[in-house]
Amino acid sequence: MVMRWQSAGLLMVSLMSGCTTLVPAPIEYLKQDPPPGGVPPGKLVYVDDGKCPDGQIKKLRGGDGSKNLPRHVECVPRPQ
Repeated sequence: MVMRWQSAGLLMVSLMSGCTTLVPAPIEYLKQDPPPGGVPPGKLVYVDDGKCPDGQIKKLRGGDGSKNLPRHVECVPRPQ
């Protein structure tokens, strides 16, 4: 029983230490909407085309027409 808890503790320490070294992916800004099929399903991009209010930017999540998954588009505060 003691070995099981020690192993779990080592696993938890390993997982926690790995999380501190993650670097966020750079934010991708586009100047115009990509064509249909241009953004893979689920991928997130930001479009700075001037169509959102001041201080906001268009957030676009790719869809897949063949699987009936529409693109999701909304204006959001510009990420820092």
